[in-house]
Amino acid sequence: MRDTIARRSDVDADSIKYDVEPGTKSYRLGTVTFAAKKGQSIDLWALQADLKKTRLGKGTRSAVNYLETTIAGEIVAVEKETLLKATGTHFVLADDPKAQPKDGKKTAYQRLVEAVKKGDKIESVTGRVQGWSGVWPKALGELSKQMADVKKSPELLVTNFVVVQP
Repeated sequence: MRDTIARRSDVDADSIKYDVEPGTKSYRLGTVTFAAKKGQSIDLWALQADLKKTRLGKGTRSAVNYLETTIAGEIVAVEKETLLKATGTHFVLADDPKAQPKDGKKTAYQRLVEAVKKGDKIESVTGRVQGWSGVWPKALGELSKQMADVKKSPELLVTNFVVVQP
């Protein structure tokens, strides 16, 4: 997977890190971290297509827990949806159904909506891209179905955000 990511023209190859967590007998658990090249954004659909061409798209039992991303862009409200528009893409922002309210009050998404309504300028939003979870072949196949629906924007389950400081 690291090699597939490193070959992409939108990924800064020097940014790729693979942190191994203590694993089980034959499977290693880990986190892959990478960043876009300066001035670019990573095309998640193209990344999905590249990964599908590898052994991950075939008969592996390996799985992805989630794809978390941080995106700088503009937040706009459109017909009951909150969109995050970034270079070359946009996401529908949503509340993570598994999210626990911080301090028992509000989730990150609820705090983000509140900040936008107050007029705060948002620098970046971090979240988990919906659909990037499960055993690789199944997850990549489901993502292919999502890609086929060009009207549907990927959903970003908000986990954090940064407000521009005056």
